[in-house]
Amino acid sequence: MIEEVLQFGEQNRLVGVITRPSKNYHKTGFILLNSGLLSKSGAFRFSVDLSRQLTNLNFTTFRFDFGGIGDSETGLSSETFIERSSQEIQLAIQQLKEKYELDNFIVGGLCSAADCALLLDAYDDNIKGLLLIDPPAYRTKRYFKIHKLKRVLRTLHSLDIMRWLKLINKFSSPITKTSELNFRVFPSRETMANNLNQHLLNAHLLFIVYTGGSLSYFNHKNQFYDMFPETNLDKNLKLHYLPKSDHLSILKRDRDKLIDLICDWAKNDVLRTN
Repeated sequence: MIEEVLQFGEQNRLVGVITRPSKNYHKTGFILLNSGLLSKSGAFRFSVDLSRQLTNLNFTTFRFDFGGIGDSETGLSSETFIERSSQEIQLAIQQLKEKYELDNFIVGGLCSAADCALLLDAYDDNIKGLLLIDPPAYRTKRYFKIHKLKRVLRTLHSLDIMRWLKLINKFSSPITKTSELNFRVFPSRETMANNLNQHLLNAHLLFIVYTGGSLSYFNHKNQFYDMFPETNLDKNLKLHYLPKSDHLSILKRDRDKLIDLICDWAKNDVLRTN
């Protein structure tokens, strides 16, 4: 395994770390993006550990910081973060293709990294698939039913009469709409459905994981299919729901579980189409 720092972009202001096998590497590479303001190491070094495990499967992985995050300098552009991040991903792709002769890429990561990956051009020949951990989701009728049922069961389990009475009162109160959640700004459901359709039509691989950290907007595996009934969710989609894991996978066992799932997907699905 070889790990080295790679600077690229205008005046080499962007900084990343490439992790690659010394020989016999696959032509598909992984690009791991920042999650919020976290650096390229990821939450609790998740991106570091994932990169090294993927290298054991002969994949090259590049994790870099967007401008203004971690080791990368802020550019002078007045464009929005989403616009700049898309351009910086393209710069990374160009550098990796030229220097390491990679053909195409799996792009993504956790939370806002998934948001950025979803906005990539689905018709870009450099994109082979998306890695989406706790991406946007939209609450459905079944979501609300399960949400209410869980609240009732928790209250009954506690045998707390006062809490039970308060819960009954809450059932008659309006429930916060998805757009009112103070979490992060999601694209419209129609926009995400269209993006997913375009990626699947181009035979891109989609690996999607929702954790228990997304409970405020996602609470059962079938919700994903309920959200997009008009979308042809075919065999190129691999979906997992890990309700016992938190958003950042604080516990090592949760990070190991997530890494194992991604590596199994890389070995069985990504290599199948390599």
